[in-house]
Formats: sequence, structure tokens, C-alpha cells
Amino acid sequence: MMFGGMLLWPLLIIGLIWWFVQSQRDRDDRTQQSHPSAAGRPDARTLLDERYARGEIDAAEYRERRADLER
Repeated sequence: MMFGGMLLWPLLIIGLIWWFVQSQRDRDDRTQQSHPSAAGRPDARTLLDERYARGEIDAAEYRERRADLER
């Protein structure tokens, strides 16, 4: 009986630590899914630069939109 009690506390503590770590991982996963920019999506400035590089917008429009983004 004493041996069983000695095993109960370490197993309980290990179980609580495991539960806490898992809940933190799940929370981090949910946070990344709710913020797509954190998941590797390019930001607005990068998209604007790419559009200008492809010739989709001219220099004047590029400067205007870049100024809007910097405000």
C-alpha cells in the first residue's frame, strides 16, 4: 500500500505537466490558424512590390499605395 502511494504522486504530477504542455500546444495551433499572416502569408508591402515588378501598376500608383501603407 505504501508503494502504491509512492507511485501515485509522481504519476499525478507527470500527468498534470503533460496536460499543461498539450493545452499550450493546442492554444498555439489555434492562434496560428486564426492569424493567417503569421502562417507565412506575404504582407501588403510585399504584394505591392510584386505587382509593381510585374508591371500591373505604374510608378505613380505604386508610390501612392506605398504612402498609404506607411501611414
